[in-house]
Amino acid sequence: MWHWRILKMVEHYADLQEKYNELVEKHQLILEAIAEVKRATAKAGAKGHGKRFSKSLAAELSVLRVEREKERELLKKENRSLKSQLRDTTGAVHEAGEALVRLRETEEAVAAAQVLFKLLWLLIFIFGF
Repeated sequence: MWHWRILKMVEHYADLQEKYNELVEKHQLILEAIAEVKRATAKAGAKGHGKRFSKSLAAELSVLRVEREKERELLKKENRSLKSQLRDTTGAVHEAGEALVRLRETEEAVAAAQVLFKLLWLLIFIFGF
């Protein structure tokens, strides 16, 4: 039963790590898109397309900034939640590992006690104590 719980905890930990990695990847994609827009703006400005392009691009950038800020806030909340869950799961996995070590030590002690008990019965049988 312990092994099943530990496996579930490890699976949960792996899921949390995967979600965290996905968030990092999304964040990187957002940063790359921003850099691409900045490059396109600089290139268009160098070609001299004028104020009309600048105004439409500024409006589009404004909308993108608002969307990006909303997504950033959502990602921050989700990231904090995932980090918290990851810490909790890590602690639980560590405690489960310690419990397994104690269980193994107890099983070894029981096995040694059984050997001693059998030896004691053998001595009693042989010497008739």
